[in-house]
Amino acid sequence: TALALAEAGYAVAVAARRSEPVDELVAEIESSGGKAVAITADLPKPDEIRRVWTDATEKLGGPIDCLVANAGRGLQGGVTTSDDTQWRQMVELNLTGTMDLMRLAAESMRTGTGVRDIVVIGSVVGVNVSPFSAVYGATKFAIGAAAESLRRDIGKVGIRVTVIKPG
Repeated sequence: TALALAEAGYAVAVAARRSEPVDELVAEIESSGGKAVAITADLPKPDEIRRVWTDATEKLGGPIDCLVANAGRGLQGGVTTSDDTQWRQMVELNLTGTMDLMRLAAESMRTGTGVRDIVVIGSVVGVNVSPFSAVYGATKFAIGAAAESLRRDIGKVGIRVTVIKPG
C-alpha cells in the first residue's frame, strides 16, 4: 500500500515495531523517486500513537491527509481454544490502538481542507466469523463498526472513512 501511495505521488510515513522492514520499504520507495520516512513504534500504546502522528507530520513537512490504519495481528483458535493472554494483546493492537489512531487522524483532519481520507484495513473474517479465528474476527468486526460510526460522524465535514476487507 505504501509503495502504491508513493507511486501515486503521496509522501508516506511507514510505522512498525521493527525498524528493519520499514527501513527497507522506505529505501525502496526512495530508490523509485518517492518520499518516505520510517518510524519505529509500538502502536497499541497511546503515547506511541501520538508520537508517530507528530513525527510523521514533522518529517513530512505538513498535515497528514491520508491515513491507512493497517496495524494488526491474527490469532488462531476459537473462544475456547485460543490463548486469552494473546486476546488482550490483539484487542489492544487491532481495536484499541486502531481506534486511538482513527481519533487522532479525525481530530487533525477536521481542521484541514482538500482530500482527507482514513482507510482502515479490516477483514472478511469480521463479517464471516470463523470458529478458527474467533477473537481476530471479533476485533475486525468491531473495527468495522467503529469505522462506520466515525464515517457517519466526520463524513459531513468532508473526511472519507473507508474499510477494506481483504480475504
